[in-house]
Amino acid sequence: MPLEQEIDNFVKYLGNLGYADSTRIGYEQDLRAFVRFVEKSNDGQRPNLSPENVEAFINRPDQHGKPPSPAYRNRRLSCLRSFFRYLVERQLLDENMNPTRLVRFARLAQTEPSALIYSEYVRIIQTIRQSEAGWLKRRDLAVVATLYNTGIRLSELTALNVEQFDQEGARFVALARKGGQVKDLPVNQNVVWALSSWLNVHPLFGSDPRCPLFVSRLKRRLSGRTVEQLVAKYAKQTGLRKPVTPHTFRHSHCTEIQRRGAEIKTAQAAMGHRRVETTMRYSHSQEADIRAAIAKLDDPSLWYEDADD
Repeated sequence: MPLEQEIDNFVKYLGNLGYADSTRIGYEQDLRAFVRFVEKSNDGQRPNLSPENVEAFINRPDQHGKPPSPAYRNRRLSCLRSFFRYLVERQLLDENMNPTRLVRFARLAQTEPSALIYSEYVRIIQTIRQSEAGWLKRRDLAVVATLYNTGIRLSELTALNVEQFDQEGARFVALARKGGQVKDLPVNQNVVWALSSWLNVHPLFGSDPRCPLFVSRLKRRLSGRTVEQLVAKYAKQTGLRKPVTPHTFRHSHCTEIQRRGAEIKTAQAAMGHRRVETTMRYSHSQEADIRAAIAKLDDPSLWYEDADD
């Protein structure tokens, strides 16, 4: 069985399931690195697909001799498990020959995720309002409002197209979520106001409904790295003394809607969690429940006054 060819097929399979480009690229890089590793350990001969080689690969130190963190080790193992499970399901590999079958994930220390309190989010919004004039201000307001008020993942945010924003229905349509899920995502009035203001000055709006919802100065799709940079910039300008990333807004969203009365099950559904392992009390909630939860974050005072140019 030529592993290189099956890696190509597996990456295409992930694409058909709706996995993000960044996920597919990461999986492909890890899988090809694994093949090179086992070939080298077997003197260039046919790869020895053994649990011992899997353990050696996922625990392999970096170029400076530093061992991988438990989280990074688990990411490598998760990639390999997915790939070999794919081969087993297609009867290309016997289950008893699956080299990841007996390899366990490392235990992770439970840490409290970083989150913003609501007043800190408001301060960031105010900082953006006081920033440079022009369409970038409205874009950045819309980016931060969307991150905080929906709990959307960074990869999901940057993949959005204009046509996916249903202003009248107050939702993102056919959002490609983690794990290959494709679902509509309700949004509250904060997001509707911010995005409506942004679309009024969007440099590509009207040219093609499939154009990116968020674009860069060069009018290209906004990258995840740029979002990380602008979030960090405004947090620093606001005077916050803790690191703030796009994922911080995701944690903050979940924390705040629960603080305002949303049930844990509704919060989990709004966050797009798919696996029961994510939380023991996970269950699907109705769209009406999610709308009621995110409506608790509506604050007209932030959005009735349009961003100045």
